[in-house]
Amino acid sequence: MEIPGISKRLRLTRRNALRLITAGVAGSLLDAGWFEPGHLSITRQTVVSKKMPPALDGLRIGLLADFHFRPQQDAGLVNKVVDQVRRENLDLIVLAGDFMSGDPGVVAPLLEKLGKMRATHGIFAVMGNHDGWAGQRSVIKRQFEKIGISFLINQN
Repeated sequence: MEIPGISKRLRLTRRNALRLITAGVAGSLLDAGWFEPGHLSITRQTVVSKKMPPALDGLRIGLLADFHFRPQQDAGLVNKVVDQVRRENLDLIVLAGDFMSGDPGVVAPLLEKLGKMRATHGIFAVMGNHDGWAGQRSVIKRQFEKIGISFLINQN
């Protein structure tokens, strides 16, 4: 059945639906594999809580997570992140894990870069699930603490 004003090329057929799905999957893979890994995004959020003591009013916290660091591919982006964090003049920095995807050997070169960050009240890190799968907690913790980053394991 033909609908007046709609060309045969635009009709939803199995073939056109498959083309549309294929284009969507290809676009998602391209974004996840090419654009996103090199993209630095910053989200600023003001948190208001009546339970916070007045002394914490204006506290600036930076949260960084999911590095999945690969030295050959990600060094430039991490350098940009560190430079931006330094410009933000933060009071506290939180590193929320997933520093690696599988190779614990990438922690040392990542920490060479992250060690350049400063925050008035310190830098605190926790393990992500990938870190726990790939490395030994005590070894990772020692590497962070060696450069002055507090590494919390079941602590607060």
